[in-house]
Amino acid sequence: MKEKEYVDSILVHYGEIALKGDNREYFEEKLVDNLCSALDGLSFESVRRKYGRVLVELGGTDGAKLSEYEERVNRVFGIANYAFVRTCSRDLDSIKKEAWELVRSEDFSSFKVASRRSDKNYRLNSVELNEEVGAHLQQRYEQRGSPREVDLEEPDFTLYLEVTSSEVFVYKRKIDGPGGLPVGTAGKIVSLISAGIDSPVAAWKMMKRGAGVVFVHFHSFPRTDRASQENVREVVEVLSSWQGWGKLYLVNIRSIQRKIITKAPKRLRIIFYRRTMLRAAERIVGQENAKGVVTGDSLAQVSSQTLENLRATGESVSSSVPIYRPNIGMDKHEIEYRAREIGTYEISSRSSRDCCVYMRPKHPETKASLNEVREIEQSLETDDLISEAVANSDIEEFG
Repeated sequence: MKEKEYVDSILVHYGEIALKGDNREYFEEKLVDNLCSALDGLSFESVRRKYGRVLVELGGTDGAKLSEYEERVNRVFGIANYAFVRTCSRDLDSIKKEAWELVRSEDFSSFKVASRRSDKNYRLNSVELNEEVGAHLQQRYEQRGSPREVDLEEPDFTLYLEVTSSEVFVYKRKIDGPGGLPVGTAGKIVSLISAGIDSPVAAWKMMKRGAGVVFVHFHSFPRTDRASQENVREVVEVLSSWQGWGKLYLVNIRSIQRKIITKAPKRLRIIFYRRTMLRAAERIVGQENAKGVVTGDSLAQVSSQTLENLRATGESVSSSVPIYRPNIGMDKHEIEYRAREIGTYEISSRSSRDCCVYMRPKHPETKASLNEVREIEQSLETDDLISEAVANSDIEEFG
């Protein structure tokens, strides 16, 4: 975006929201609310639904400032694409004037005009409007002594026009949005979050489907240092920028781990650790009036994520609290790629000792027996300790 390039609005297009039928207005309004939150602190006049789109009216700004808006809008789920636009009247001369002002400083050899009409009663159809504006631009370039060719198949540059019932939007670049659905439209969930690579990706994927995410991190300070907590705070700060807010529970389970070490076989320690996490998360689900728990599990990536072990850990919570595993079919390469894309990979790659490091056996169980796990857990008697750990959680807010 060039400096001093004047625009007056951001024109937002959505995709999946258009398929929501009678609920469409609810999703549109949530998208409007989320955009307002994302742009908080930047100058804009209004954000409103208009012509099956959302229009952010800036009141006029220049290209030197637009990168700030772009950075914010890029993290609002529900947006298929958007554009920085100039708005003009439906008069053909006005359209031609704005088109020339927008493209006159662009460097290209060939171009085309691509128009769409939400108002089909406009006096020119799309092809006729393309031809009129394209011919005008050609004429202006020829007058300047730098002719440009029209290429409808593979142009170097495309000028876009959108005709509505009251105005026309003129722009030259469509920017892809993150897609998905507006955060908050699917309710709230609780996500287990570590300083590793997988769980932030799982949380992000649920946000993209419209869920608001509350985070829970387990630690055993002072048995382990604070590095994992600090890394998790940074991860949650990044993720919070994708949903506009963040809430993090820091739960110390050191006392529970001591009991597991004392009474459980080494090969099953990780199983009981993970059952503890899920049982604690179940309590937080109730406190937050959430609709389930999210984990970063990827099938067979590590010993605790075999089908048998996933069953043995997942069985620890009530059937009324579903466990969501959005990474389950992804391999490590795919998860790492997504982590880089969302901005958590570098943080998660830092070295830190999480709370299960000293519990990890050399030869962990890969096919845990559910009956054996249930029998041993009865002797552990950790219910009160789990409730106490959750009650004493440190809670931090973000955004």
